[in-house]
Amino acid sequence: MRIFQRTAIIFVGCCLLFANISLAAEPNGFLKIEGKYIKRLVLNGHDKKVLEEPNGIINLPSGTYFLSEIRLDGEYVCYLYDLPSKEIHIEANETTVLKMGAPLTQGVDVSRKGNSLVLNYKLQGIGGESYRSESLDKEPKFTIYAGEKEIANCSFKYG
Repeated sequence: MRIFQRTAIIFVGCCLLFANISLAAEPNGFLKIEGKYIKRLVLNGHDKKVLEEPNGIINLPSGTYFLSEIRLDGEYVCYLYDLPSKEIHIEANETTVLKMGAPLTQGVDVSRKGNSLVLNYKLQGIGGESYRSESLDKEPKFTIYAGEKEIANCSFKYG
């Protein structure tokens, strides 16, 4: 029985030592976020990383990650299919810069469809990512100006 206990203790000790060596062998890198008002960032890779209110520089295991969601203050969200570049490479002991979030740029794409004028609203972050509001509390509206003079305005219902 004593030999079995000693063998078991030696085995457990070797496993713990190996586990510590394995964990130490996985080098980390850093992700620096340039942008403001990010409430939540979701990265998928070796495992899923959900970063709540990420600021500054974040320590991550090295590897390749894919952005799947960016959520900003004010209920604005960007999902995977709205992202221009989805892949992030974190190299050991190096800093990768990711530009996303505010300041945001508003824009309108205007096109003609038959007798109709089609207005598509765009809200883009500093990395070119597109955001949409998840709040349906306020109806969308717009105002047209000629110089400083308001010449038309309109509000829409969703759907």
